[in-house]
Formats: sequence, structure tokens, C-alpha cells
Amino acid sequence: MIEARIEGARKLGEIGSAVRRAGHDRTILKHLERRIRGYLPELRTALRQSAADTLPHRGGFGRLVATKSSYRVSVRRGVSTAGVDVVISRKTPHGTAYLRALDDRGAVRHPLWGNRKHWYNQTVAPGFASRVVDGPAADEFTRQTLDAIDDTYREAFGGL
Repeated sequence: MIEARIEGARKLGEIGSAVRRAGHDRTILKHLERRIRGYLPELRTALRQSAADTLPHRGGFGRLVATKSSYRVSVRRGVSTAGVDVVISRKTPHGTAYLRALDDRGAVRHPLWGNRKHWYNQTVAPGFASRVVDGPAADEFTRQTLDAIDDTYREAFGGL
């Protein structure tokens, strides 16, 4: 699992706290989360393209990671834990794929020709997701997310 965090979401915690304290209708929070999740497709496309381009083509590994991984947005509204995470994970028939090691160190562990009794380590270029998370697609996702939080903050607090 790989997580990319958006910093500067202090207002998100304040919104969640204010709505809980005042007993407001939670539709404002649901609308905000729906809006934030609506920005994910562009970032997901960039992440998939990076995996397909960067990871080994032979055997279809890059295509496999690009198409079989799940990409989701997690919105946390707690006062001290507020934030938005983009989470990339991939389940396999034998457990969870270690995408963080793949992205951080470029480490891949695989069986030789499908023989699950003999596993081997392979090194690939690290950073297939980090490059995207630190790049223009993620910058746009972050900008749109913070704009949505600011708009909701103004709506919740009456223009403050």
C-alpha cells in the first residue's frame, strides 16, 4: 500500500469538528468528500500510466500493477488527524502486493516461471508512484482538494 498525504488540511478538521458540535446535517461533509473523490480519476490515470511505463514490460508486470491496483481517496476529518490520503494497493490471490517496497526501493519479489517454491528478488527503477505524487498531476489534485475544503469552510462558517 502506498499513501500520499495532502498537507494544509487543518480546515478540514475544523469543519468536521464544527459540524459535529453544532449537530448540523452531515450533507455538507458528504458533499465535500464526494467533491474531493471526484478529482481522483485524473491522478489515477497518471499513476497507471507511470506504472505501465516504468515497471518491467516483460511478463506484463507493469501492465498488471497499472490495471489491477486499486486507487482510492481516504478523507479524515478528526481535529488532530485531518487529511486526505491517496491510497494505492493491490490484492493478490496469495495476499497483498508490496507496492511500497516497489516504489521506495524498487524491490520486486516473484516466483521463477510461476514455481511458488522458488522465489527471487529483482530490482527495478524505484519511484513509479512517487514521481506522480510529487509531480504536476498531484499538484493539481492538491490544489482542487484545498479549494474544495476552503469553499466548504466558507459555507460552514458563513464566509469567515
